[in-house]
Amino acid sequence: MSVNFHGFREELISMEPVNHELQLKFEREIEKMFNQEITGLRRFGLWAKNTFLLLFGIVLICSAFFNQPISLPPLGRWLWGIGGAFTLGIALLELRIVWNKKMDLRKDSKVSTLVGTTGMTVLAFSILFAGLYSRDLQQMVILAPMAMLVMIIGILISVYNRVQQGELNTREKLLEIEYRLTALDERLPGGKAGKN
Repeated sequence: MSVNFHGFREELISMEPVNHELQLKFEREIEKMFNQEITGLRRFGLWAKNTFLLLFGIVLICSAFFNQPISLPPLGRWLWGIGGAFTLGIALLELRIVWNKKMDLRKDSKVSTLVGTTGMTVLAFSILFAGLYSRDLQQMVILAPMAMLVMIIGILISVYNRVQQGELNTREKLLEIEYRLTALDERLPGGKAGKN
């Protein structure tokens, strides 16, 4: 006989009486934990970093289109264009966050990570493709480690986001346990409610 423990647990939790004051406090704490204000030196640093990334992305795209100031072969121009497009995307996403002065640690970091890892993966495979297309062994020997480095950076971005999301989930669960213990303490005869 199979027992659905998850469903049983949720049913028990739904039967538990809710203290609306504690529930509101819990929701405010969660909101405060996930939505961080971006102010002061941090905001200035993010403006500076993302403005630089924005300009760098524009330069890469322009040099890919107009082949200036460095003359590149067609594959090189293509790689610069792809790199510039993803750099521009990340800069615009983060500038929007800075403009709003608020960052949702779940949604915003997830989108930034998705764009960053996708960009790095596409760039890595583009570099490998450029090396294979050139059919020059010496160039392939130079480009393969470069592609690996770009891929590793993409993986590190993803791992960092996973660690950050894991920490947030742990903090959320601990806060939920604390809220439930407080609510239980208030209902017990020896708790705060019983002493009054």
